[in-house]
Amino acid sequence: MLENRKGVCLASSLTSSASVPSFEPGEILISNIRPYFKKIWLANFSGGRSPDVLGFTPRHNGTNEYLFNLLYQDSFFEYMMLTSKGAKMPRGDKKAIMQFATAVPPVDLMQQFSGHVRSFYMLATSHNRESASLVSLRDSLLPKLLSGELSVSGAEPQLTGTEELANV
Repeated sequence: MLENRKGVCLASSLTSSASVPSFEPGEILISNIRPYFKKIWLANFSGGRSPDVLGFTPRHNGTNEYLFNLLYQDSFFEYMMLTSKGAKMPRGDKKAIMQFATAVPPVDLMQQFSGHVRSFYMLATSHNRESASLVSLRDSLLPKLLSGELSVSGAEPQLTGTEELANV
C-alpha cells in the first residue's frame, strides 16, 4: 500500500504464508502498521492482503464510497495514532478502531452520496492505469532514444483539424 492515500501498487514480494486474508471489490483496506503513513485504498479488484492490513466492509449495501470517505479523513488516522500501541512501529488498536465515534446519517443519504461519487472513483482508477501504462512506455522507449537505437528524425506530428486551422 502506498502512503498518503495513494492506493496500491504491485507487490515487490509475496508472503510465504500458506493463507492470507482475502479482500473483495468495494472493501476498504487500511494499513494497521504506522497509521501516520495514511495508507488507505478502496479495492476495485479481489485479492489477498497482509494480516497487518485491516479490511472494512459497510453494514449497508451501496455505502462503500461513503465509508471510504469517512475513513479517508485525517481525524480517523489521528484517532488511530492516538490509540495505537508501540513507539517505534505503532500499530492501530483494533478494539479502539472499532470504537471510532462519528455521526451516522440515514442509510439512503449514504447510498445517494456513494452513488454520486462512484463514477469519479472509476474514472480515477482508469486514469491511474493509463498513467502506469504511459510510464512503462516511457521507461522502455527513453533508453532506446538516448542510445540512438530509435530515432524521431523525420517523424512529423499529426495535426488535428483545429491545429490545422490555427496554422492557416
